[in-house]
Amino acid sequence: MSNLGANWFNEYPLLKEYLGPVLEEPVKRVIHSSDEQNILTAALSDSWAESKNNLRELEEVLRLGKAKCQDFGCIFRRLRNLSVTSRYKANEVIHDIIVEVEAFEYLHNHRFTEITRLRESPKCTVDFVAHRSGNTYAIEATRLGIPQSPRKQVKPFLKDTLIKGLSGVNAHDPFVYSLSSKIEAEYAQLDRFCKAQRDGYSGIVIVSVGRRFFISERTRDEFNILPNTAQNALAEVWHKLKMNDSCLYLNHLIFIVRRDRIYAYPDLPG
Repeated sequence: MSNLGANWFNEYPLLKEYLGPVLEEPVKRVIHSSDEQNILTAALSDSWAESKNNLRELEEVLRLGKAKCQDFGCIFRRLRNLSVTSRYKANEVIHDIIVEVEAFEYLHNHRFTEITRLRESPKCTVDFVAHRSGNTYAIEATRLGIPQSPRKQVKPFLKDTLIKGLSGVNAHDPFVYSLSSKIEAEYAQLDRFCKAQRDGYSGIVIVSVGRRFFISERTRDEFNILPNTAQNALAEVWHKLKMNDSCLYLNHLIFIVRRDRIYAYPDLPG
């Protein structure tokens, strides 16, 4: 059985409320192979002592989100129709959800106020809107890299390329290209939203690998990004996008690897 035990949810009511549909059943059954686990269950099963720390941190962020972010629950709506027996679909959705939770945490920790998770609709929208220092921001959060799946081609690149890029090992150009492509795609959505608003919005794109809360000791070295690699890549992407004034509303790029590895370009004022 998983090291978490059958009643572990009792200590983490918000984790149960928001992520229960995808976590509760897998942790109750016998795990015969890592292929049978979704990414969170696998990470949580690595080490109970470390998992408890991860769970406490995630529970606290969920508590803050519920209290400080309007419509925070919208982040988790995509879990309603998710089958926990579909590992690949579960991994993709879980990563996306964790990225948005990380995005809220970043905004809260950097003194953004009136944070709102916008409801998904056919009209052009973004993930969050928020205020800071008298400015109104539109924020798109996205994930760099998705779980490998035999059912579809993986974009923008495979995990090995991501790890090499993060560690700065002979992969700077592919890393910059992938980061740039991802940000450009998200900016298109942000641009449509900002143009449709009467009030002036400043844009932020937050990119994450989606493993802020669930990098275990076993996988920590894989995501040990070199600071210069990240900062230089963000600067290069920034200047590329701003070169032809094609990203008028873009004000900041944020890249999250884990709690102690967050990079911004340009830095937020104040």
